[in-house]
Amino acid sequence: LDNLGHFYPFKSSDSIVKKIRKRLRETDIKKIHPYVSEATPKVVNALIAGAKNIGLEQNKGRGFYTGITSSAPGFYGPQGRKIGRLNNILIPDLQEILESIDINGLRVVNNEMESSIMFRLFGELLGYNVGTICAVLANRNTRETVSPEEYTSSVDRVIQVGLKAMKILNA
Repeated sequence: LDNLGHFYPFKSSDSIVKKIRKRLRETDIKKIHPYVSEATPKVVNALIAGAKNIGLEQNKGRGFYTGITSSAPGFYGPQGRKIGRLNNILIPDLQEILESIDINGLRVVNNEMESSIMFRLFGELLGYNVGTICAVLANRNTRETVSPEEYTSSVDRVIQVGLKAMKILNA
């Protein structure tokens, strides 16, 4: 949902990317001209294997989930959050729009602010293998946030999964 990737040419012609772009054009998100990039499948598979290796279950409770990540240029308005008197934002129903996206069984499962340009520059333009893993610290659908202890253990698990995945990729 940021605009940084527009400053670099688009290469991918993957059908999932095309489907996501088409779906976004049908929503109010088109007001901000989103772009779509994709992870390298072998990185995703290594992250899944790393998560399973440390005992996390897929699609269960506080396990791990795979899907689409939305990357925004900021925390509040750019992610559809209203705060205090700053409640007049461009796309107030952003979370609902993102939740409605389902492409071949992939859903938007995460919002963050860092990885979009990594996918565009390193993955698409430079040909590196890319993927991302994020600790979920707040469930926007349920309004649930993790405790300080859960925060620490979530970040620790992300580090463990990332290290396991790098080991798998370099085997």
